[in-house]
Amino acid sequence: MPRNPIAVFARLLIGCLGLIGLVALSVGGRQLVVDGNGELARLEGITGQGTNAQPYILDGFVFQRGDPSVGLVLRNITQPTILRNMVFLDCEAEALRFESCHSIWVLECVFEENAVAVAATFECEDIVLSLNTFRENAVDVESSSGSVDLDDGHVGNWWDSYEGIDTSGDGVGNKPHTFGSGSDSLMDNYPLIAPYAGGAAPQADEFRLETLLSMGDVQSYATVVESVIEISTTTAESTSQITLHGISRTEVLTAPGTGFHEVLTTLADPEIEVVTDGEAMAPTESSDTIERSLMHRFGGGTVTVSSDGDQPSIGPASYAGAPFPVRPIPVGYTWTSEHTQGPEYIGAQRGGVDAQVSYTLVGIEDVDGTACAVLVTATETVIRAETDDPTLGLVTYRGGGTTTLTSWLPLDGGLALRTRLESEVSIRTYVDGDQSGATTTTMRIHMDPMTP
Repeated sequence: MPRNPIAVFARLLIGCLGLIGLVALSVGGRQLVVDGNGELARLEGITGQGTNAQPYILDGFVFQRGDPSVGLVLRNITQPTILRNMVFLDCEAEALRFESCHSIWVLECVFEENAVAVAATFECEDIVLSLNTFRENAVDVESSSGSVDLDDGHVGNWWDSYEGIDTSGDGVGNKPHTFGSGSDSLMDNYPLIAPYAGGAAPQADEFRLETLLSMGDVQSYATVVESVIEISTTTAESTSQITLHGISRTEVLTAPGTGFHEVLTTLADPEIEVVTDGEAMAPTESSDTIERSLMHRFGGGTVTVSSDGDQPSIGPASYAGAPFPVRPIPVGYTWTSEHTQGPEYIGAQRGGVDAQVSYTLVGIEDVDGTACAVLVTATETVIRAETDDPTLGLVTYRGGGTTTLTSWLPLDGGLALRTRLESEVSIRTYVDGDQSGATTTTMRIHMDPMTP
C-alpha cells in the first residue's frame, strides 16, 4: 500500500507538484506567516473545523529555499491543527516555526537540508511530531522539553543521526533518540529505523499493516464465546461451562487524522448458557456491554476512555508501543514485543503479569471480497503477585498461560473482519506458603462479519 507520494518524490518533483494540483500551496522565495485561529481558518486549502474531532488540516504544502528563509510560521494557533504530508527543503533558517501555539500535530512530513527543521518557543504546548523524516538538517529540533513531544506514545520519527537498531522487528529502535541534556532535553521514545515519509514504497510482495478509519465506519460481528472454568480447593472441585451468543458492533466515533481513533464497541442482547458440574442453568439475557476506547493506527491495545464530554482529547495516549510494524513486511514476517501489567490487573497488591508476544503475518486471504492480512498473535504470560489479606494473611498467586489470536485485517486499513481467539490460563493460590487452590480458564472466541 504505497503512501505519501509527495514526500517520496519530493526532491525530483517539487517543481511539478504545483502544476499538477497535488499541493495546496507551494512557497518559494517568501515566508508564510499564519497569525491566530481566524487567519488559519481562512487559509486557502485548509480543511476541518478546528475541534478535537475535526481539527484543521493543512496537507501537501511544499516549502523550499527562499528569502526570507523561514518556510512556515504558525503564531498564536490554539485550536487543534494537523500539518500533514509537507516538504521543507533547504530553508536557510527555521523551516517550521511555532510561536505561542498548542494542540498541533506534525505528521508524515519531510525536513531535509534545513538550517533548523522545527523550532518552538517556550510558550508552546502539545506540539506532537510523528512519522516525520529528518534528513541532513543542521539542527533537527530547537525547543524546550515542555513544548514539543517527539512521539505520540506509539511511534516517533526517522532521524538520520539515530544510531540505535531494531531488535524486535517492529520498525522501532531499541533505545530512545535524545537531543540535549538535563531539564531541556528532548526524547523520541519510539524512533523509526526506516523513513515512513519520503521512504521507499513497499515492494510487490510487501504490505503495511495500519488501521486507517473514518468517522462513522461500522462493523458488526456474530460473536460466540465458549469458556470452561475449573476450580479446585483443598476441599472441593468444580467445573463450569459458559457459552455466550451475541452481536458485537464496532463504530468509529472520531477519526481526527492524528493516528488515534475513538471507537465504541457494543455487545448487544447477549444470551448466556451456564452448566456447572453437569447441571444446566436456565439461559439468561444480559444487558448490553458498552466500551469507549482509543485505537492507534498501528494497532494493538486499546484503552477505555471516559464517556464524559462530547469529544476525547487528541493528545498522546497514556499507553505505549506499536504492535504493527512501522515498515512494509512480507508474508512470513515475525516481530515481537514485551508487556507488563500491574498487580491491579488480577486484583492483587504487588507483582503483576509479564507477557511475551510474537506476531506473524501468515498470509493474505479474501474475506467476503476484501483482501485481508492474516495476523497470528501468540502470547505467553507469567503471573507473579501477592496480597495481604486481613483474615488469611499473605496470599500468593503464581501461574500463566498462552493465548493465540488470529485476525483478518483489511489491507485498505479498515476494521478487522474476522477474529479467532484461543486461550488457557492457570493460576495457583497459596496462603502462607501452602497451596489452597487452583483455577484454570479455557476460552474460545469466534467473531464473524455480518452483512449490513
